[in-house]
Amino acid sequence: MKKGMICVMAVLLGAAMLFAGCSSGGDSGNAAAPAAQGETSAEQESVPAVQGATTIGKVGICMREQKNPFYKVMNDVLVNLCKEKGYEAATTDANGDIQTQIGDFENLMTQGCDVIILNAADPDSFIDVVTRAREQGIIVIAVDNALNTDTPVNATVLTNNEGNGIEVGKWLVEQIGDEPIKAVVMSGEIGNIIGEDRRQGTFRGITEAQLAKYGKTDFEVVYQLYFDGWQSDVAQRKFEDVAVSTQDFNCIISESDVATMYCYETLQAMNLPHKVWLISAADGEKNVLKAIQDGQYDATGMNSPTMLGEKAIEVAEKIANGEAVAQTTYTDATCVTQENVDQYYDPDALF
Repeated sequence: MKKGMICVMAVLLGAAMLFAGCSSGGDSGNAAAPAAQGETSAEQESVPAVQGATTIGKVGICMREQKNPFYKVMNDVLVNLCKEKGYEAATTDANGDIQTQIGDFENLMTQGCDVIILNAADPDSFIDVVTRAREQGIIVIAVDNALNTDTPVNATVLTNNEGNGIEVGKWLVEQIGDEPIKAVVMSGEIGNIIGEDRRQGTFRGITEAQLAKYGKTDFEVVYQLYFDGWQSDVAQRKFEDVAVSTQDFNCIISESDVATMYCYETLQAMNLPHKVWLISAADGEKNVLKAIQDGQYDATGMNSPTMLGEKAIEVAEKIANGEAVAQTTYTDATCVTQENVDQYYDPDALF
């Protein structure tokens, strides 16, 4: 009993610290944490970097890489949106090399781009080129990676990692009721800001929902695992080791589908007498959405390259029209379950 109370107090303290000042967003972790539904607060509003109306004729899409299906989908969404809106699109692929991407950005600057959407390979390397682009009147939108705060981008567009976690945690409490939640928690890397936002968001969603519905919390982390480098095989192996030592859990919470998805087979082999809920704060990959559809997986948060691409174009257009935008804009917080998975699952999708 005493041990459980300590665990719950630690969870609540972590959630309170997160709410008070934890940062969220891309790889650099420089962006302020978003509200649960992806909205930005009034104090984040800023005067648009481009004053008055600007006509968008050409959009440069400066991608860190396109081998990863996530980034390939983001690039294709941006290109297709440009075509639909009558904009010319120029796209680059740095293949993960920072110096190559800096050169790509500079080339886009010379091609008459009115907007450059930057999916940066590194948060600290684009201060000079972005400064020069802004001096030329080019609108620069960073997407999926919060850059060094000295990088004068017009705006940044990020996935709502914390908000997704909150929505997934709230949903779990709605399903499980006042039953105690005993969770195995699976994290990618110690100190990873995105992972922390996802994890703490889920904790916050669980504890706040329990407090609101039952006036108390009953949430215990029985095991915390780190699957180094977000590797699914490592996650599965470590979970198997835990499953040998204890079966006293009824939920697996992960910061990424790559961990939770591969626990399903292990759980089937264990043949536990009680249900184990499989939830993740991200990413909403195609195979996971299919598993949710088939009842093999319970819930995930949407880390969608499509949503990021759409939001980046939307923000760029607002700036071009002279509208004020938030310094950081987040995608809508989304929990995908069997009830709404058909809205998101596309069997032909790359990601």
